[in-house]
Amino acid sequence: MAGDHGNVHMVNSKQLRETKIEDANSRGKIIVVDFTATWCGPCRLMTPVFSELIKKYDILTFLEVDVDKSR
Repeated sequence: MAGDHGNVHMVNSKQLRETKIEDANSRGKIIVVDFTATWCGPCRLMTPVFSELIKKYDILTFLEVDVDKSR
C-alpha cells in the first residue's frame, strides 16, 4: 500500500499523521494504525487483509506508518 488508497493513507511525518487523524475524527471515522516496515514479512501479509477491511467498512480510516521512515 504505497500512497493514499481510498481510506488507506501512508503517513511518514508527525504533521501528516496529525492532519489525517484530525480529518478522520471530524468525519466520525474509526482510525486503525498499521505500523509496518518494508523488511517485515508478517506486515506484508497483513496488506491484503487491510485492503479487504476498507472495502467492507467505510467507517474505517487506515493509517500506514513505516517505522523506519516515520519519526
